[in-house]
Amino acid sequence: QREKEKIAFVSEYIERGNEKFDVGAYSQVIKELYDKRQIYEYDELVLINDSVFGPFFDLNDMFSAMDRRKGLDFWGITKRGRSDFDGGAGVYPEHIQSYFYAFRKSIISQDAFKEYWQQVVDEISDFRSAILNYEFKLTEHFEKLGFKWDTYCDCNDYIGNNINRNFSPYHYSTYELIKDKRCPFLKRKLFTGDFVNKEYTDAVDLKNAYNFIKDNTDYDLNLIWDYVLREYELSSIQVGFETSLKEKIKSQNLKTELITNVSHDLKTPLTGIKNYLELLNDPDLDSKTRNEYLTTLTNYTDRLNNLIQDLFEISKANSGNIDLEPQKINLIEFME
Repeated sequence: QREKEKIAFVSEYIERGNEKFDVGAYSQVIKELYDKRQIYEYDELVLINDSVFGPFFDLNDMFSAMDRRKGLDFWGITKRGRSDFDGGAGVYPEHIQSYFYAFRKSIISQDAFKEYWQQVVDEISDFRSAILNYEFKLTEHFEKLGFKWDTYCDCNDYIGNNINRNFSPYHYSTYELIKDKRCPFLKRKLFTGDFVNKEYTDAVDLKNAYNFIKDNTDYDLNLIWDYVLREYELSSIQVGFETSLKEKIKSQNLKTELITNVSHDLKTPLTGIKNYLELLNDPDLDSKTRNEYLTTLTNYTDRLNNLIQDLFEISKANSGNIDLEPQKINLIEFME
């Protein structure tokens, strides 16, 4: 139920098992859209999976830029050049990377598009087959049928003639993609180093990308760390991020301790207020005693108010939403 609350803004969704990965989900939804003839009403069909963090930039900028590129039938954000993938015998064609696709009316209105999604799921049996038979082949499949494509980020700088060195841009050049080419997403698996050959890179690129996002965007980095802490083992985190992750864990532990302490401190004045309110209900209470109770009650109320104000200030400081007020001070008196 909690997960469903996160998509409350969605007008319609389909709940299904994780069968045949994202391509299985796309196939099912696209079939339903054709069955309802709803797909013909769309100017563009966007397919995005949950393998990324972001967006770090306004997606309107990306869509506006791609709208200015006329004559395209489909597009993505990044592409990988012709490569041997994992050093095997197979050579795979240049292709849009499958975390994000956008298909325009010129292609989704064609029977070839409908037929592709009906057939491709039969070629998916495991994760590797999804990469080889879906991600690596989709772009070439539609290109051979005469459809035109491009990517938002210019990735030609990462593509050469050596198929053994045509690595995935978002695995090896994330910092440059985000900083210079305004790629709005960061792959989650970069934090574990999956699909990254340590011979050709290290955690520096990811650290630079992370720091750029922190210093130059409004993206809430807690969304990254909350996911990483929930889904990954600490031992699997790339070297260089272990310290940051441990600091995050320490921060969360301090928050828990703070809440525990504050809860205890709040109980004292609350209990006092409750007790003295009951005492004040005594109809035989003399005026002097009543005034003494009221004074004590006021003190408890002031103490409770101060605790709550302190809690608000701590919360603001923790979120970074605090206004600093520079003041002149006598440094000698301050040091004394």
